[in-house]
Amino acid sequence: NPELMIKNLHDMGFKLSIWVWPYIMEGCERYYEVLEKGYLVKDELGDVYKFYPTKLSNEKVAAFDFTNGEFREWYSSFIRQLSDMGVDVIKTDFSEALSEKCIFADGSSGIKGHNKYCFLYSQTVYKALNYKNNDKIIWCRSGYAGSQKYPAHWAGDSFSSLNTLSYILKGGLSLGLSGISFWAHDMGGFYNADFENEEASPSKDEYIRSVEFGFLSPLSRCHGKTPREPWNFDNETLDIFKKFDKLRYKLLPYIYSMAYKSSKSGVPIIRPLFLEFPKDLNAYNVENGYFLGDSLLIYPVFDKDNINIYLPDGLWYDFWDGKEIQGGKWIKEEVPLNKVPIYIRCNSVIPIMSSECQFIEDNAFDEISLLVYAKENTDFEFYDGNEVKHIFAEINGGIHIKADCKVNDIKFVNGIK
Repeated sequence: NPELMIKNLHDMGFKLSIWVWPYIMEGCERYYEVLEKGYLVKDELGDVYKFYPTKLSNEKVAAFDFTNGEFREWYSSFIRQLSDMGVDVIKTDFSEALSEKCIFADGSSGIKGHNKYCFLYSQTVYKALNYKNNDKIIWCRSGYAGSQKYPAHWAGDSFSSLNTLSYILKGGLSLGLSGISFWAHDMGGFYNADFENEEASPSKDEYIRSVEFGFLSPLSRCHGKTPREPWNFDNETLDIFKKFDKLRYKLLPYIYSMAYKSSKSGVPIIRPLFLEFPKDLNAYNVENGYFLGDSLLIYPVFDKDNINIYLPDGLWYDFWDGKEIQGGKWIKEEVPLNKVPIYIRCNSVIPIMSSECQFIEDNAFDEISLLVYAKENTDFEFYDGNEVKHIFAEINGGIHIKADCKVNDIKFVNGIK
């Protein structure tokens, strides 16, 4: 009874994600049905194109032809059934592996149709999943220009090495500048960096640094070829995981507001320093840091614990202890395993959750608290899931807050612990 199972999960605060791919094996129940209907990608001779989807695959597959409008409607009917059951998320894996020798139903070659195929795959699943309400997402592995309309995306099957994390950040920043703001990576890495046909878990340092970066990304998800749950590691790892999990939940009012702003303006949630400081030449040389929204400057640790950090001109606050730091300079910081350097831009209002939570309910943002880091008047546009609420901080011999929403608590120029 999948409907009852999904309902029970929802009652406990869980969302359900399932996995699909755009391929089918000959032994599958519906293979001959789609073959007879002409729903499979062909080769140059007009036969069904079959291929190994990965280097380690031992069985060939055929590919659904998403350029065929009749097929898309047929396929969508099954996705709509899943939506009706209560499925919240569908991971649209693969689609980029088709050869240049393919011929698609719309007449395009494998070369000309390659990117279009990836786009149509994610578009089809997203639209069918959201045919009633636009409140579900996909995890898209492949896409093309326009794919930002069908969120979200993830960085594919990445290795667990710290060096790989630096590549993911660079790719994510580039992705954001290309219009795709909502993305994540496999926290813990999908592969172990040293695998030889047999998989192993990432090292403790790799796992922790990947998780810290993941919880301070637009979206967060653990995934791997072997288990990536934190309780598979030691108690310190579990404690650090909890710390950054709680931090993400606490920051959700801020992150969600930045997500809403991004959906309206196109400005990415995660952005390079030069986007905020275009006249600062040093900002163009920073590859290991990023802004999370308008106010949080983050330097995840991808290498040694002793890292170089650039703070652009202006006044900054250390997120963890509230210490004021004058910018316009490079600093070196030794970072313990349970910490990520986070700096708050002066004249910022950060809405946060008023209390700890383990999942977000419909009315979760009815009451919030504020972190205010300001020397002069400043404001924030807070999105509560229904409408934008305006928060104004007036600095005049003290702090005075005017807000359209209920504010439980205010911390002025303080860190968070």
